[in-house]
Amino acid sequence: MPSRRTSRRWLEPAALVSLLLFAGCATAPPADSGAAAAVPRPPAGEATPASAVDEVKVALLSGRAITVEQLRAEMARRGGSLPGAYATAEQRRALLDEMVRASAIAETARREGLDRDPELSAAFERLLVRRYLDLHLEPELDAISVSDEEIERFYREREEEFRNPARSRAAWLLVEVAERASEGGGGGAELAARAETVRRAALALPAGTRNFGALAIELSDDTATRYTGGEIGWISAWDLDRHRLGRALVEGVLALSAPGEVSPVLRVDRGFAVAKLVELEPAAPTPLEKLRAGLRNRLLREKREAATAAFHERLLGQFEVWIDADALERLGPAQPLRRDGAESGPPALPPG
Repeated sequence: MPSRRTSRRWLEPAALVSLLLFAGCATAPPADSGAAAAVPRPPAGEATPASAVDEVKVALLSGRAITVEQLRAEMARRGGSLPGAYATAEQRRALLDEMVRASAIAETARREGLDRDPELSAAFERLLVRRYLDLHLEPELDAISVSDEEIERFYREREEEFRNPARSRAAWLLVEVAERASEGGGGGAELAARAETVRRAALALPAGTRNFGALAIELSDDTATRYTGGEIGWISAWDLDRHRLGRALVEGVLALSAPGEVSPVLRVDRGFAVAKLVELEPAAPTPLEKLRAGLRNRLLREKREAATAAFHERLLGQFEVWIDADALERLGPAQPLRRDGAESGPPALPPG
């Protein structure tokens, strides 16, 4: 028995909705008028207007018709814009036969009441909503633009928002509290005393020494920075609670006000440390040109969101809307809560 799987795709919801639309949009003349009467021809010598050609029926199915216009639309949807597409009558006939079969499925589905199926109705309504938005909202959103003047005014009004905080380039020397540091019986006081010795050595460095230089190799327990003069890079107020070396070190670095200044001994996560300010960069606004593209996108998004909200407000203003808050409350969640109070399952998708 030959396979009939090729026709199953017409049962997909979106395709079936499309079929229901085109299969029911034209009705043939009474059955006793004959198929030939459904294809009117102009008198000899007279041309058929283009609009009339589109209304010519090319197929009938129990009183329902498929017109030239519908066939042309389906040809375009199935790649008709490609050169040579549907160049032969056989290709056009094959497509028409498929449309007739689809129309037969759609009509049979109506007879069985599937056109009143809630799932299909919901799918059609979503398509209808999407089509309406494509026709009426999307052109409005596409017309929205942001000028250079708007970007510049927005930047000037919020200059503080785009100001980079002051930041400090620093170096450190670490006296680490670790097993290898305490194996000899040394306690916290001994390590603190060692840290004070390290600090005195740092203060004795020649003026103009950028970081801790060779002193880091000799005295620091931090292997990651020992061979770079103890440098740990740039630090700003943004790093207070997220820097890998901890808040105490960041606070100690930010308290330094002049390059070359050395901090007191700091109690840090890994032990004791001495910090040195290598370079100071004052707070300054980010140049507009670095922000222009991002600000344009931000303003465009805000304008589109405002236009979308106004569109829906205008639309709803044509209707009287009533919501039963009590019924909504009684409805309850789509999924039961877990024992820990969190909702089970993934978050619900937004409608549409």
